[in-house]
Amino acid sequence: MFPLIIGIVFVALVVIALFAVMRSRTSPTQAKSYPANLPVLDTGLKAIDLLAPLPRSGDVLISGDPGAGAKTIAGEMMYRLQNHPSLPYQTLCLLDAGSKDAEVMSAEFSETLPDSIQRRMVQSIATRDVMDLVQQSSRESRCAIVVFSQDERFIHLFRDAIREMRTEIPASSRLLAIIVTESMHWTTCDATVYFSQSVAESGVYPALDPQRSSSRLSDDPRVPAHRREIAARLRRLLADVVESLYPDALGDPQWMFNQRGANKAQGQAFRFLSQLLFTAEPYTGKKAACIAADDAAIWFRQILDGQFEQLPPQSFLYQNKLPH
Repeated sequence: MFPLIIGIVFVALVVIALFAVMRSRTSPTQAKSYPANLPVLDTGLKAIDLLAPLPRSGDVLISGDPGAGAKTIAGEMMYRLQNHPSLPYQTLCLLDAGSKDAEVMSAEFSETLPDSIQRRMVQSIATRDVMDLVQQSSRESRCAIVVFSQDERFIHLFRDAIREMRTEIPASSRLLAIIVTESMHWTTCDATVYFSQSVAESGVYPALDPQRSSSRLSDDPRVPAHRREIAARLRRLLADVVESLYPDALGDPQWMFNQRGANKAQGQAFRFLSQLLFTAEPYTGKKAACIAADDAAIWFRQILDGQFEQLPPQSFLYQNKLPH
């Protein structure tokens, strides 16, 4: 009888140990819960979440060099906001009817975005254009208004309308206002996401410019320290990579960031900023993913620490997790 009891206890301990191992190997891309006071809106886009973290409410500028993909990523952002796994936003897209590509964008968004995202062509912006969305939102929901325009006056009127609405309507404190344009850059927004043509031409997309992108949350103590630390390290090290880019640099074995050692780790990290998009799935046939920012921070630290010296830099392009 005694040996039987010993055997049962042994089996139970083995099962408990195996369960603990299985839990430790749970996929790092699963959604995680964060404190209610965490100010960051995790989009699942690792480059943005680490280098230009967005606020849950406030003003955001998405801009970039012509042809660098600012509008495409803004469309992806709308998709992710509307379908956010834990913090969905009621999203409204306003297209400046005076923009020469407004009709083209409207047609593209009709194909890539769900009907639940409202889209309107507008000639001008006033508080009443956005007030309904805010007033109709429930207590639990959040609002995002995304404006596409190349006209500085149009953008100025939109920002004035948002300021006025935040003053008059208490519910608008939960509003996320996003301005999407090209070639404009200013630092008065809570976050600025800027895209670089040279990065886009290298084949890394989203083509985030780590030096021209910024966020007031980068130094916010409410953001986990390891995320802030790796973001600062990434921004510093990637500046050299972006500075050295030239046509076909990523495929050139003589490019310094394809060499062994620390330079190679920087080249790997640069490629790992690339990510597949949900809105592009019908065209690429490749599955996109929401990548937890905490996991992305850990992965980038491992890359920069040289833990993957044996892997070719190209193996880090468009990966939803670390390559093996």
